[in-house]
Amino acid sequence: MAQIVDTITPVTDISQIQSPEVDALFDKHLERLGYDTPEAREQLYKLALNYGLIESSGIPDAENDESTATGLYQFLTGKGTITGEQKNSSLHGAVNRAKRTLDSSWLDEVYESGDVQDLTPAQQTVLLFGDLLEKKVSDTPGYGDSLFKTMLNPNNSPSVRRAAERQLYLDAHHTDPDDATMNNLNEKLPNIPEAMTEPSYVNTSRAVLIDPNMMGGFEGTGEF
Repeated sequence: MAQIVDTITPVTDISQIQSPEVDALFDKHLERLGYDTPEAREQLYKLALNYGLIESSGIPDAENDESTATGLYQFLTGKGTITGEQKNSSLHGAVNRAKRTLDSSWLDEVYESGDVQDLTPAQQTVLLFGDLLEKKVSDTPGYGDSLFKTMLNPNNSPSVRRAAERQLYLDAHHTDPDDATMNNLNEKLPNIPEAMTEPSYVNTSRAVLIDPNMMGGFEGTGEF
């Protein structure tokens, strides 16, 4: 679990993670997803707040005492491990994906240093969305896009949208959750109970929301 190493202000409000760089990522991806609206942007920022709460209790410089996970969203940095792992961590993948859209010097700097905890909450949010919006989720083209579309579609029920947000967390961000992670997810981002009529959705603590084998279409440009 993440360990708090400094006493700083937790991230609890969208204003703490907003930035022109995050908006540039939204500009690129929300248009292709078909949901480039103020409501969709707010929904994504709320997703970031929720993931930060789950991963680090909203503490931007949190460090995990059992791994190299660091920062608001607990990206693995590979610091202190062998050289190959240092440049093949979740942090490095996120930086590479974010650079498909952004040309910011701090991305190169954190790629080399691994010091995620020194970034602002907004910069760490660039890494989160640079990663989520570009990566091929579950090695299946279009699967991640389908989860985003399900979550952003205002015609879907709150229950279905929440289920998609949870599934994206499990399949795209924290891809190997243990019991403690699942308990934390269920506590901080619980399912919204609702009598569902859509047969494709199952309301469980870790439902298969959408079968990735049924997905197709554009999603990022593949894994690094």
